[in-house]
Amino acid sequence: MNEKLAALAALITADRLAEYQRNGYSVGIRDGLHVARVTMGKKFAKVDANRSAFLMVDLESGEIFGAKGYGVVHRGHRYGTLETMTEWNFGPYAPQHVGPRTVTAETLAAAAATVPAPKPVPVGAKFAVGQVLRCHSSCDYDTVYEATVQAVTEKTVTLSGDCHGSGVCKIHTDQNDGRQFCYPHGRYSMAAIYYAPEPAPEPAHEAEPANVLQFATP
Repeated sequence: MNEKLAALAALITADRLAEYQRNGYSVGIRDGLHVARVTMGKKFAKVDANRSAFLMVDLESGEIFGAKGYGVVHRGHRYGTLETMTEWNFGPYAPQHVGPRTVTAETLAAAAATVPAPKPVPVGAKFAVGQVLRCHSSCDYDTVYEATVQAVTEKTVTLSGDCHGSGVCKIHTDQNDGRQFCYPHGRYSMAAIYYAPEPAPEPAHEAEPANVLQFATP
């Protein structure tokens, strides 16, 4: 199954690369938007492309479906199975059935060569016990939420104050600056976000002028 899912991701990447080249979308190719990536779930494998949900694959039957949203299968949109995936062109926004075709190893290798190397995530501010976190409401700027960090693990931060019942939140990392953040009231549109506070900058020390002589006091 894993080999077939990898083959599907390679096929999608090749099809979308051809579609981007046909439309002159060089920026998308440079940024790797044509690259398909697979995330395994319990019943379905999630296939992302263009940095968003694209397909869902039933791990038991091998059927390929569209996605209504991330991790949500759209059973009304069916695109064959892992056995018949080469009969579909996955380049367009909605995959198209094209019938049997031959996809060469050279085509897949050429597409694989365009996959950009993963960017290292920078190391930014992290949560620590005792920190006081504040953020403004997305709906009312005058409303300010505040919470205190009570405990931190590798994956979670426990808060007290303005947060949901248990106060345990999953830690996320900003891909741009490496700063940790969490959703204190749950993850939804316009949800509040606490960011780990940046450390205070060290006070600047003025350098002594180079032309000043200092004498020791006797």
